[in-house]
This record gives sequence, structure tokens and C-alpha cells, in this order.
Amino acid sequence: MLKYRFTMLLVMIGTLVGTVWLYIAIPKGFFPVEDTGFINATTEGPSDISFKAMYDRQLEIADVLRSDPAVAYLNSTVGSGGPNPTNNYGRFLIALKPRSERKENSTAVIQRLRAKTSAVTGMATYYQNVQNINITGRISKSEFQYTLQSSDTETLYRVGPEMLEKISKLPGLRDVTGDLYVKNPQMTMEIDRQAAAVYGVSVDQVRQELYDCFGARQVSTIYTASNDYYVILECDPQVQADPTGLGKVYLKTNLNGQPTGGGAIAPATGSGVNGSTAPTGPVIPLSAVTKLVAERRATHCAERETAPRGNDDRSRNAAESV
Repeated sequence: MLKYRFTMLLVMIGTLVGTVWLYIAIPKGFFPVEDTGFINATTEGPSDISFKAMYDRQLEIADVLRSDPAVAYLNSTVGSGGPNPTNNYGRFLIALKPRSERKENSTAVIQRLRAKTSAVTGMATYYQNVQNINITGRISKSEFQYTLQSSDTETLYRVGPEMLEKISKLPGLRDVTGDLYVKNPQMTMEIDRQAAAVYGVSVDQVRQELYDCFGARQVSTIYTASNDYYVILECDPQVQADPTGLGKVYLKTNLNGQPTGGGAIAPATGSGVNGSTAPTGPVIPLSAVTKLVAERRATHCAERETAPRGNDDRSRNAAESV
């Protein structure tokens, strides 16, 4: 070895330089971000958005994503169900072209897509690279999550937004978000149980009728060669937007239509609030057994999330869940 002292000196210097270069170049973190060629994107609209409005905006974002030269194809889901907890959520699975064709890593593609989709009014889009190894207990909008739990609901709802605001001010974070919805308007409805018993209408029947009209009930699925389409049942949009809409929604009663003494109508056999037969009697407006009491603010809580900002080539997300 002493015979090749100069050669060994060069090897040592080369090893030292290579070590320093690898320390700088290798991605750092618990699990370094990989470029698998796939990107997950979560879209979020206003908490009180309708399915139709959310669907239209999801299509607008899909058009923006397809126009990017690095995107090969994508899959889109919107509305509650599956990985989407509420109606104002949507998701994309974006497949990128081979690395040799796009000439950039997936993180650089995310930065460009984030800038493009931010122009869609009323929608926020959050991206994360699909990884081979994931450390998480739930599907979320971001890679990292922060969870707050408390037996005191009032304190939890008060502290949650405060924590979100403080986390959003931390350097290196961006796209701070969450799903604690405390400003969504909500109507309180009261069921007249005495009137419902007279008509033989059950509480569950009223609930199901309301969901059929104002919810997003999936009644069927249309399968094609490349896509699946949900068939959603709902009322006429004019009825949904009408404050007197309950008077235009009808449900069947459990009456057989036969008059009894005093002008009353006899209930069908086996009917009533806890009857076992299907409703077969005359229809009545929903307003006959229900009334709107007051409007209040809804309190729905789940998770809060954030993502990093800066020029870091590695896209990390931090999430606060409440």
C-alpha cells in the first residue's frame, strides 16, 4: 500500500468528496419521497356545496389536469362515499408519463399542477406523491396529520381553529387545511309524532324521504368499459331551493282509506309507527308531519391538514385533525 501512496491519497479524497456530495444530494426524511409515477389529489369545495356544483367543478379541474404535458391519464371520484367522507370532497389518481418523456420528477409536476388548479373558483386541491411505503392510519388530504381529541366538545371546536391558524404560520408549511366545519348552515326539523302516528308514518320513513330529496342517495351504478357512473336520486332543484319545499314533497301513509266514526280514517292492518307493512295509503305532504324550528350552525369535525412551502424539491404535508 505504501507503494501506491499517491493513488490511495486520491482515493481517499474522492471518497470524501463523494460522501459530501451524497449527503447533499440524497433526499432526507423518515421515508424520502419517491417518484412512483402516480399522484394522489384531493379536491375540496365549500362545506355546503351541492353534488351538482361539486361535480361541475371537479370536471373543470379534470380538464386542467389532462392538459398538462406530463399527465398520461387520471381517475376521478366525487361526492360522499368510498374515500370521500363528505359531499364536498373529490379525489384524483393521476398517472404520469414515463420519466424519460416528462424530463422532471413528480414533485416538480405537483408544483406546476398546484399553480394551475388554484385558478378554479371555490375549490382547493391538495397533492401528494403515491409512495410504496405509507405510515398513516387513515386516508387524508396530506401526508402528515395532527389530531386533537377532547371530551369537551365546546373547547375542542374553539381550540381547533386556533391550532389551525398557528400551524399555518409555521415556516416551511403551506396549504394548511382541515375539515372542522362549524360554519355550515343547518336547519332543525321537528317531527309531530302525534300527527305521524295518526297517519301511520314512521320516523324512519320521514328520514328516508328527506334523504331521497335533499341527500345524494346512490340508487344504481352504470358500468362501462372504462368508467363507472353513480345514479343519484334527488328532488327537482327548484324544490330543493324553495323554503316551502317540504310542502311539495309527499310520502305515503299507512291508511286504508276507510272512514270510521267521527270522520277519521282507519289505519291499515299492521300499520302505524311500528307497523310491519309497506305504506299503501294516500299520500300527504311532508309538511303535514314536520315543521322547521330554527336555523343553526352545524358542527362537524374530522381532520386538519397542511403542506410545506418554499423551494424544497421534496413535497411534504403536515396535517392537523380535529
